[in-house]
Amino acid sequence: MSASPHSRSYALRADVAVVALALVACGVGTVDGGNGTPMPGSDPCNGVTCSAHGSCVASGSPAVAVCDCDDGFYAAGLTCLANDVSPVCATPVTTDSTYSGYAATVLDDGVVDARGGTATTWASSDGAGTAHFVELQFARTVSVSEVRLFWAWNATRSTYTTSQTLDVLYWNGSAFATAGTFTRSGAGAPVSTVTFAAVQTTRLRLEQAAGMGPTDYANVMWLAEIDYGPTASCLTSCAQR
Repeated sequence: MSASPHSRSYALRADVAVVALALVACGVGTVDGGNGTPMPGSDPCNGVTCSAHGSCVASGSPAVAVCDCDDGFYAAGLTCLANDVSPVCATPVTTDSTYSGYAATVLDDGVVDARGGTATTWASSDGAGTAHFVELQFARTVSVSEVRLFWAWNATRSTYTTSQTLDVLYWNGSAFATAGTFTRSGAGAPVSTVTFAAVQTTRLRLEQAAGMGPTDYANVMWLAEIDYGPTASCLTSCAQR
């Protein structure tokens, strides 16, 4: 892809020793809250409880945390959920704009492929002075205390399109309120995580101020997937069951 954005089925319990890239694709791993990569020398399982229904396993290089869940539970990110918990996916997904050839539906389809171009990533319009947003609407109330942002890959610049900053908002019943803010630190990363006090909502919204896209492509918002939890999300199609 060029520098410009032109250019559910569950699986059987997976082997936790899969490559790190595949683990990241299913939304697992520890992050530093900034660029989405493990802190050097840190134990990725430090503080990971897997909801007391499984054990954390460090796998891959660089090492990332994976929940190996007990029988009757499956992994949704770093949470183990009961098998009878049905995932919820956003319908519809709306945006301020969409670059020609792209579709917003890929943002919550359970597929993470940063390098898939128009087939698996969404890009906003590219206009100076333009703010961007993505809004996820749910058919029922969901509990959210974490949002994971899977960035697209810019092949021309050989980097992930990690925004400089964006806000995560939720619908409180009468208006959108800020739940948390992501601020980039360091180089572009495949996934970044925003954590905050749990909220109950039917709508999530990501807002990027004008010029706050990737440092080398500031007028664009460019993502492959948006994951949210601990409610079982659409990305649980990656779940180990």
